[in-house]
This record gives sequence, structure tokens and C-alpha cells, in this order.
Amino acid sequence: MAGWVTKKCDLNIAVNNNNHHTEEISTERLVVRRGQPFTITVSFTRLMCVEKNLIWSTEPLAYT
Repeated sequence: MAGWVTKKCDLNIAVNNNNHHTEEISTERLVVRRGQPFTITVSFTRLMCVEKNLIWSTEPLAYT
């Protein structure tokens, strides 16, 4: 069974930057403020069951 491959990742730059009042800083890059929510939309090459297959982490990754 093949794993999930990212097909598209939309950073929703216009909406997020507007909500964070950073649209004057950049309209081409995502600029968000700490502590405020933002939206990223990720599409995969196959369907997934969110309850079984999706894990979110906001902790920094450990690099070796």
C-alpha cells in the first residue's frame, strides 16, 4: 500500500497575511504572527481518514 504523497500545499497567503495584518510586509510569502491561528490546506494523492491517519504536532522536530 502506497503512502500519502503531497499533491498540493496552499499556504493561503492572501487570507492569512490579511488576518495577521502582514499583507504590507509581503504578498508573496506567508507572514504570520505568533499566537494567532492560520490556515494551510494540504492535498494528497489519495484519500485519508482524518481520525486514523492525521497527527498534528506543534513541537519543534529534533534534528540529528
